[in-house]
This record gives sequence, structure tokens and C-alpha cells, in this order.
Amino acid sequence: MKVCVYTIALNEAHFAARFAASCREADLVLVADTGSTDDTVAALRAEGVVVEPISVRPWRFDDARNAALALIPADIDVCISIDMDEVFLPGWREALEAKWEPGVNQGYFTYIVSHRPDGTPEEAFLNNRIHSRHGFRWRYPIHEALFADRTPVRSVVIEDLKIEHFPDLTKSRSQYLPLLEAATKELPWEPRMSFCLGRDLLHAGRYEEARAELERGLTLPAHNPPGLRNLTLRLIARCLDCLKRPDEALVYFQRAANEGPDMRGAWLELAQAYHERKLWPQCYETIQRVLGMPRGATDYGYDTYLPIVAEDVAAIAAWTLGHRAEALDYGRRAVADAPYDARIAANLATMERMLGEGAAG
Repeated sequence: MKVCVYTIALNEAHFAARFAASCREADLVLVADTGSTDDTVAALRAEGVVVEPISVRPWRFDDARNAALALIPADIDVCISIDMDEVFLPGWREALEAKWEPGVNQGYFTYIVSHRPDGTPEEAFLNNRIHSRHGFRWRYPIHEALFADRTPVRSVVIEDLKIEHFPDLTKSRSQYLPLLEAATKELPWEPRMSFCLGRDLLHAGRYEEARAELERGLTLPAHNPPGLRNLTLRLIARCLDCLKRPDEALVYFQRAANEGPDMRGAWLELAQAYHERKLWPQCYETIQRVLGMPRGATDYGYDTYLPIVAEDVAAIAAWTLGHRAEALDYGRRAVADAPYDARIAANLATMERMLGEGAAG
């Protein structure tokens, strides 16, 4: 089996050595350079990477990735698309070969999208950027996705193949909103483009525009995957919170949880919403459900990192309702889960001190 790792690049010389080192188990590493003016091309070639120049004007990500894909030799069996700011964890080739059986043409891997302050992995989901050399293409001008092209799909989950994302937070993303606005005009029926535009408008602080676009996305007749629809409801709720409309926001958090009975993120956000509104019985009941749900990679890649520690929410709710010993246990579990969080540690210290004083009295 011959494997090619491929990507596109623009002025990413600082990632070249790390990227190339993580790809060493591939038979071919191919980068389509889109016009770098730094040392990206030379740095990659020094690491044994094949680099080919391409030009895409006006810019769109799907055309660039399809151009990169077209450069891959026909005798490659398996292609893996990653970005320059992503790295394979060691052993990925062995994990791939163990699962890639005859007839399989697409693979899902564990994508570690965020990390704790101490560098350990935090949030992960399953991503599908492993595919056969032929029968696939990229779509969407931005936040592009891989689709089968007149090819029946037989997929396999390769959870032990792991890729970590370490985003360059200094890199400008000013082009994203204009591209998304263009994409929704080009593809007005596409829920994913509507979702991405609404999400980025929310991040830009344009809350009313974001809410309106996300609401529009819910009405589209095209197939809307459950994970995408669920997060759309939650983003509408976040917009309404930012617009100081908490009662309306709570309705959307509740809708998301009710529509996603097995979606941990939806229930965790609902528990947090109850916490912020000091609805302690509802918060306590909801967080108990969250604690009984599995964590880890999911089969939909539409969730985002939630900086909410479930055990912390449980500790606060239990303490407020008078369940002091239970709260102390949750507090200790929260510190174990988030040892870097000074507030959680301070809460635990306060609980231990107050319970100690009560015992002494």
C-alpha cells in the first residue's frame, strides 16, 4: 500500500520541519505552495517534501486542495490531507494499515482539536480526511469538505490514527468572513456554509447578524446533519445571551439538549446555562446526566471546544443545594480534571476549609 500525505501552504516555513517529521511514515509527502514569499518551499524541500507551485485566483480553498490532489501520482493507494499546523502522532501508518482493508475508500481518524494549558489533549472528534486516490474531491470555497464523486463510499474508523492541531494564533483570518459571505451567495441552500458564516459572525461580535443567519440555516431543505443542526441551535442561544435575551437563549439551549439526547456538549451547555441563571435544581439534574455520558471522539465534527468542566459545575450546584460532601467529591474531581485552573482550585480550598471548620465546631 502506497500512502501520500498532501496539503497546501502559504508562508509557513516555521512549520516545515515539524510537519515533515510527523509525515515520515508516508511514501510521499506533497505540498502545493500557493505563493509563499518566505522560505517555505526551500525548508520543505530540505526535509524531502515534494513541493509544487500552484496559483488560485480569486482564492478559494476547495480549488487549491483539488489542485494539490491532482498532483498526486495515480499509483498512490491512500491519500491523507492535513494542514501545515497539524501533526501525526507516531504509529499512524501502522494504525492505518491495520484497518484499511480491500474495498475501503475513506477513513475517519481521531482529530485532537484543542489542548489544555499543560499541553495534553482536550477535545477531539472523528475527521474523514483519509481517502482513496480517485473518486473524491473537495467542495466549498472555505471550510472545505471532502466528498465522494460518483463513488460509493465504504468507510472505516481508525481511532488509533491521531492527528493534533496546533493553530497559529498570529495568522490573519481576515479573508474568512468575505469568503463565507461569497460562499453563502454561491450555495444559499447549503446548511454547512450558513452555519460557518453564522459562527464566524458570532466570533466577530456581530450577534444579530449571526442569529439571523443561523436561523436561516435551520430552514434550509438540504440535508442538515444532526450534529450540525444541534450546534446551530446552541450558537443561536449564545447569540441571544450576548444580545441580553437570556430567556430566549435558554429555550434554544433546551431545544438543543432535547434534540440531542446523546450529545454531551448540548447537555453540558444547558447545565452551564442553568448555572449562569442560578436555576440550581435544574443545573444539578442536568449535570448529573452529563457526568453519565461518555467523553472522547464523536462521529460528528461540528462541536467546538467548551471551556466548561462538568465536575466543577456539579460541585457548585451540589454545594448550593446543600449537598456538601458530594460537592467536595466533585470539587476534587474537577481539580484532577483541570489542575491548571486557579478558580477551581480556590473553590475546592474554600469547601475543604468550610467543611473542616464545621467538623471542628
